[in-house]
Amino acid sequence: MTNKIEISYDPLADVLYLSIGHPERAVSHQDSSGLVWRNKIGADVPFAVTIIDFKDTWLSKRRNYLVNEIAHKLNISVSDVEENLPH
Repeated sequence: MTNKIEISYDPLADVLYLSIGHPERAVSHQDSSGLVWRNKIGADVPFAVTIIDFKDTWLSKRRNYLVNEIAHKLNISVSDVEENLPH
């Protein structure tokens, strides 16, 4: 992995922010599963994801899907996602 995975979790809102490298200004778009992907301005490839209802929905019920989507869309290994994603 060339860039560090940075994670921030807001327990009151149950929102997890995950980015490759330091978060920066970006354009966001929500996919059909509810994940909010963040692209650098002028780029088509996401570098970050915002996960709403992380513990209530994703961690408990859809973790495998989430891990694979993050790995695929952010072009990082499944093991890197697993190591960094809160349990």
